[in-house]
Amino acid sequence: LREATEQLTDQLMDEFELKIEELFDLGFCFQSDDISCEKQIEILIEASGGDNYVKIGYPPIISNRDTALLWEDLCRPVTSNAVNTTVLYLIKCGRSLSWKLNMKEELVALAEKEAIELENRKESSIEFDWMKWKKSRRGKLRRLVNARRTFQSRLDLEERSTINGQSENATLNATKCEIRKKIDQIDELIASLELEEID
Repeated sequence: LREATEQLTDQLMDEFELKIEELFDLGFCFQSDDISCEKQIEILIEASGGDNYVKIGYPPIISNRDTALLWEDLCRPVTSNAVNTTVLYLIKCGRSLSWKLNMKEELVALAEKEAIELENRKESSIEFDWMKWKKSRRGKLRRLVNARRTFQSRLDLEERSTINGQSENATLNATKCEIRKKIDQIDELIASLELEEID
């Protein structure tokens, strides 16, 4: 069995990625790691009724790059939690190491694009909220100005009544006082809305 394993390993080392991809596709090869490999082999042998399974390691160099460094690149966390979670599944899937790295790069690019789009949507939402607030503010100002005019007209009417000979009494004075208070409150609200836009 050891001799057959060595022969198989030697055959795979030439164009390793291409050949291992074919074995993955045919279901003759399974991705594993050093910790769980032996146990997985036992399970496969038992499930198959006694077929032989062997552990074949990656060659030290793949595509002119150090295999250990390729694995480090694949396992290195990125800023996107979604990509990091997906990479955990990529690591275990039955595809070549180069394919996994390419897939991670595509996922990172996709996550970055999505982050930019999300930021743009947030900015658009803020701008929309600003425009909505501005429109709402203009509506409030318009209503307040109209209300102020109404109260001012009423106050002017009460003042003219007094000038035209009606005697002032407690009720009339209270009414005028109440109208002036309302006008003052409206003036404060108008001033606060104007200050909000300045801020």
